[in-house]
Amino acid sequence: MRGVIVNDDGILLCRTKGNEFYHFIGGGIEFGETARAALRREIKEEFDGESLSEKFIGIHEHIFTAEGETHHHMNFVFEVRLSEDETIEQEDHTEIKRIPITELGDVKILPKELKEKILGWLNDKKTFFELEE
Repeated sequence: MRGVIVNDDGILLCRTKGNEFYHFIGGGIEFGETARAALRREIKEEFDGESLSEKFIGIHEHIFTAEGETHHHMNFVFEVRLSEDETIEQEDHTEIKRIPITELGDVKILPKELKEKILGWLNDKKTFFELEE
């Protein structure tokens, strides 16, 4: 699951230190955990943030290969409102950065298809549903 965290005309993105690409904040869902609860946990783990609300905005399926292993992700995507605008890096291996919305098109964000869906949602606020063919 992924969170679109709009903060002062920017979106909070995450990347593993040393990587050239960003991703939307989020991660995996643990057994027995709801998607919203998982997103709240990831926000707390990644930068000690607290979510006030999570509004469902779409689903994006992504199948890819990394380091010779095939992965299959179903991203439940939520618009997230935080209790504070503060972004504290909580995990040693990650970097959290606020990217102005006007610059999102120029930033390398993976998966790129999810980036395009979210850019569309920022313009039209229509829920999206994207499955692999």
